[in-house]
Amino acid sequence: DNTPIVLWILVIAFGGIWVLQHSGVFGTATAARFENVASVDGEPIAYESYIRAIEAQRQQYQLQTGESMPPQLYDIYQDQIFDSMVDDILREREMNRLGVQVSDEEIIGLVLGDNPDPLIVQQFSDENGQVDRNLIRSLVDNPEMREDWIRVEEYLSQKRRTEKFNKLIEAAVRVSEKEIEAEYTKRNRTVDV
Repeated sequence: DNTPIVLWILVIAFGGIWVLQHSGVFGTATAARFENVASVDGEPIAYESYIRAIEAQRQQYQLQTGESMPPQLYDIYQDQIFDSMVDDILREREMNRLGVQVSDEEIIGLVLGDNPDPLIVQQFSDENGQVDRNLIRSLVDNPEMREDWIRVEEYLSQKRRTEKFNKLIEAAVRVSEKEIEAEYTKRNRTVDV
């Protein structure tokens, strides 16, 4: 007896869904959903940067192995990249809170100092394996290479800042003599019956 009523309700419901679909309501909701993958203490992880990082990892795997990435490994890399992005945000926030900074003198030391960064050694070594300081100075003074050199400086600054932060964390970890003795005893105790 109620079949005509149920059919009309279904027709109206499908019509409403069709109208909403073609008006773009569902597309807007989907686009908003994929704007950010997550938010870490209010700081978003952009969906596009997350996908770019995964794609770069997939391409690197394919270049190294010559094969496409298996789905299981793809899932593992997705999790690792997500964890890395969250970790980067938290580390950056903590470095800002603690005031970990890198001075211009430190950057100059990483480029032209007695112990240059491995990137500088790799990219700017002469035939004797020494850093060609004249080549570096000519690149720094070249206006066409300015943007590239700024990226190198930013990389060195971020790397040095992270190293300083890691040393700060290592210095904060303290283990007492009593804890060392207790752990030694626990690991080396044997019992004879």
